[in-house]
Amino acid sequence: MLTHVPNNNGRVGMLGVSYDGWTAAMGMLGGHKALRAVSPQASPADMFLGDDFHHNGAFRLSYGFEYAWLTEATRENSDFEFDRYDTYEWYLKVGPLSNIQSNVLKDKKLPTWTDFAAHPNYDQFW
Repeated sequence: MLTHVPNNNGRVGMLGVSYDGWTAAMGMLGGHKALRAVSPQASPADMFLGDDFHHNGAFRLSYGFEYAWLTEATRENSDFEFDRYDTYEWYLKVGPLSNIQSNVLKDKKLPTWTDFAAHPNYDQFW
């Protein structure tokens, strides 16, 4: 969980572990005048190589899609409701990666999923 800790002096600190550690580290880059301390813990160094979404370049479809849904589909965290118990079978039925947006998400936009689909290779984005 990414945490920001304001105090009465208008100073803010951030801490996070794992992916939240990465977002805390990215928060340092803007240099907001209220930010006084950041503690990124166990942060991935590269969001493409060696991380949970891409293991050495291999995209983890179920992890990527379900994470994007969990964190971006609603205002509160929510699990994707599969229409079957066997999610492997569900993913096989969906077909190509492009079908996730067109056949499953339709008009719903998930920024993280959009990034995964738009940048399947190790490019300037990563």
